[in-house]
Amino acid sequence: MNSLSIKNPKIFFFLVPFVAIVAFLANADRASPLDFQAEGKVWIMSWEGKNHGMPLLLIKEYGESGTTKKLESHDLLLKPDQISEGDDFYKEKGSKNCIINKVEVQCIK
Repeated sequence: MNSLSIKNPKIFFFLVPFVAIVAFLANADRASPLDFQAEGKVWIMSWEGKNHGMPLLLIKEYGESGTTKKLESHDLLLKPDQISEGDDFYKEKGSKNCIINKVEVQCIK
């Protein structure tokens, strides 16, 4: 007798949609760098992040809440001479450009 035989093949009718839904939700959770929106001060700019060496940009937003927004992507085009910790930063959702210290530069591929 084959040890890999399946006694109840109906389980696949439930398993396939479950796997498809989980895969869709995993991809939907990842935001595109174009969707990133922030206005504040550069809190951390790391060129060799812990996630496979991807650049990491953390922006501490202005205002009372002071939330921190994170952009970690290989699509980041900024160079070390364009941005550093403490700089003013602004990026609109859907735009490939950022305004850093009142200078507009392309920051996303």
